[in-house]
Amino acid sequence: LNKNKYALMADECRDVSGTQQLSIVIRFVPDPNRCTIDNAYIVKEYFLGFIPLAQFDAETLSNKIVEFLNYWKIPLESCICLCFDGASVMSGCVAGVHVYLKKYMPNSVYVHCAAHRLNLVISDTCKVVCYISDYFSIVSQIYTFFTESGVTNIYFKQAQIDLDLVQSSTLKLWTITRWDSRWIAIDSIVNNFPAIVRALRDLSEDGSGTRSTNALGILVHVKKIRFDEN
Repeated sequence: LNKNKYALMADECRDVSGTQQLSIVIRFVPDPNRCTIDNAYIVKEYFLGFIPLAQFDAETLSNKIVEFLNYWKIPLESCICLCFDGASVMSGCVAGVHVYLKKYMPNSVYVHCAAHRLNLVISDTCKVVCYISDYFSIVSQIYTFFTESGVTNIYFKQAQIDLDLVQSSTLKLWTITRWDSRWIAIDSIVNNFPAIVRALRDLSEDGSGTRSTNALGILVHVKKIRFDEN
């Protein structure tokens, strides 16, 4: 960093083991006097690491960030921007993380992450567009239907085997706050679409109870919306 000013980005996430952690990234523009012409004024971004979390209050999070930056000998006073999501623990104007950090980074300005803001706009837009709202509703129903019951999951796995599809491919859940989860959820449905249709059809024909009725209902909507063409 030398004497360069930098922006700090931090966001909570959970790893595959379920451990909650805080990812830390810094961005800065190198001093043009120390760079070649080709590299001058190019934003550099570095992922510094994850901070395991056991407590999630603003004071604890800010202390963890300060300790982490001190460990890597990154000057706190050189931070001019704090970029977080809009969660109250991070953005609160009285006791948010950015308020605590300003005690150590007096020149820093809090910025609500543009990607998070865009995701909120898209989420609200999707709610008022009937087709899209129905689309994601069915995505959620498909995931719930095949994961909440061992029986339905067996039908799904058997359909994958019968159709020679990748059995390690599973259906994914999408959430409003994780924007990348949308395309991951849809991609998993597209890749497994033939198995989903067959499993729903077999379940709807193999009984007359609630499970069969639900399978038929989802099947009708799936064929109507045509996930395989989106």
